[in-house]
Amino acid sequence: MIDFRRIRKTGGSTYIVTLPKKWVNFHKIKPNQNLECIIQKDGNLLINPFQTPEFRRVQKTGGSSLIISLPKEWIKANNLKEKQEIALISQENGMMVLNSHVQLEKENLIKKIQVDNKTKPNFLLRMLIGSYVMGFAAINISSEKEFPSQCRDVIINFTRMIIGMEIIEETLNTINLQETIDINDKLFEKGIKRMEILVKSMQKDIINAIESNNRDLIVKVILRDDEINKLHRLVRRQMNRIIRNVKIPYYSNISISTLKQNFLISQNIERIGDQTANIARIFKNHYISFKDPKIISSIKKMSELTLSVLDQSVLSWKSENMRLANACIERIEEFNEIYDSFLIDRSQKKDIYFLYLIREEFKKSILLAQNIAEIVIDLMV
Repeated sequence: MIDFRRIRKTGGSTYIVTLPKKWVNFHKIKPNQNLECIIQKDGNLLINPFQTPEFRRVQKTGGSSLIISLPKEWIKANNLKEKQEIALISQENGMMVLNSHVQLEKENLIKKIQVDNKTKPNFLLRMLIGSYVMGFAAINISSEKEFPSQCRDVIINFTRMIIGMEIIEETLNTINLQETIDINDKLFEKGIKRMEILVKSMQKDIINAIESNNRDLIVKVILRDDEINKLHRLVRRQMNRIIRNVKIPYYSNISISTLKQNFLISQNIERIGDQTANIARIFKNHYISFKDPKIISSIKKMSELTLSVLDQSVLSWKSENMRLANACIERIEEFNEIYDSFLIDRSQKKDIYFLYLIREEFKKSILLAQNIAEIVIDLMV
């Protein structure tokens, strides 16, 4: 919950602010009650409703409004004036944060990057990705001289790697990118759902490619991993944007703990996509031809079990079902039976090393799927 209040001046040099009624009622704050005020390193003021040695006394003004005086040290440090707007943000732990930088939020969401002929393309790409996932609304790249062609190529390639940000302006020495997607709670669930669908299709296509020796299909599987990476970057961006920008939680019903949960689930699905792409690369780069029906059957069983655990883990998250999450974790024994019996007869000695690598990638995949179930239990206990 977040509210915006204007600072008022009372008496000689005392500044006060009205406390939000919802917060007051929830914590049963009364007139003359003592509240602790803590000035934080980031410039915010933290109000603690619980009894502590350092405190401010709650006062009543007007009809039913409760107010507290603001510490002079905090007022001076942030150069605050009467009638200036500040943000009052209720925290999950019951405390309230007063943010004095409301007017600076929009400016702080613009990232400026300077480039020249010596700028390394990989370094520029990493800076662009970092700026994107940290939630900047705009990225302005400029050069003192004519814009280096290699840097322009990197920026164009970067826009193909992300969702929701495009080039809106370009001159001889500047390129400006702007976000095109608004922050929306539903984007998290939609993004994670699509990631899950893509991972499932990747695994199923690998089995089809192995059974039919279709190498063109394998290439498509590898390319599909790029789409999963795009979606995970978007989830990371949404999380960081909400955490960094005080105004966004005002329009968002999602809590910080839920944000972190969504990120961790997205991260595990993205890594399953990476492991699946690794299996496809092994198959593609080493020209493995699967002749033994037992090996094909074992790979198929490992894939089906991995997808089943992933499906149940995501369902346990959506339904907040700890028993289902626990059942997912316990299915590792079922997987280990297939894992241990894989390649016992070693009929394909030529490809034995690469087949073991494929087995390990499936093991990593099912453990990542189980991580989702563990996250659900950890956050519901």
